[in-house]
Amino acid sequence: MTNALNQPLASLKGAFCGSNVSPLSGTTNLAATTGEVDLYRHLHSLVWTDLPAWLISLIIFTAVGMSAKTASLHSIHVMMAGLATGFWISPVTLLPVLFMIILAITRVPAIPSLGLGALFAIALGWLHNPHTTITQVTHLIVNYAPNKFGGL
Repeated sequence: MTNALNQPLASLKGAFCGSNVSPLSGTTNLAATTGEVDLYRHLHSLVWTDLPAWLISLIIFTAVGMSAKTASLHSIHVMMAGLATGFWISPVTLLPVLFMIILAITRVPAIPSLGLGALFAIALGWLHNPHTTITQVTHLIVNYAPNKFGGL
C-alpha cells in the first residue's frame, strides 16, 4: 500500500465505521426498524463488530503512516491557505457536531436531529457572515465546482 492511498483508505474506513454506528445513519435505522429492534440496542451490537475493525485499521494505517516521507512545510501552508479561502476554519464550527452528539445521547429521533442540526449550522454560518444572502447561497450550491480547491 502506497502512502498516496493511505489517507483516502483511512478516510473511507472512518466513514464506513461512522456510518454504521451513527444513530442518524439511514441503513442503521432501516436495519433496526426491519428487525424490530430498539435502535440503540442495535447500535450496541454493531460496536462489537465495528470497534475491532476500527482498531485494526488504526494500527495498520498508523504503521503505514509512520513509514511516510516527510512533507514540505511549504506544501502544507499552501494547502491550508487554499482551505482557508473557501471554508471557515475555526473550533466554533465544531458546535453543530457537538449539538448532534448531544441530540444522539438524549435519543432524539434521526429526522428531527438532522433538521435541528442543519438549522443550527445554518444559523451559525449566518452569524459568522450575516451579509450572505439566499441568492449567494443558491449560487454557491448550484455552481459549485469540485476542482476549485484542488479536490476531486
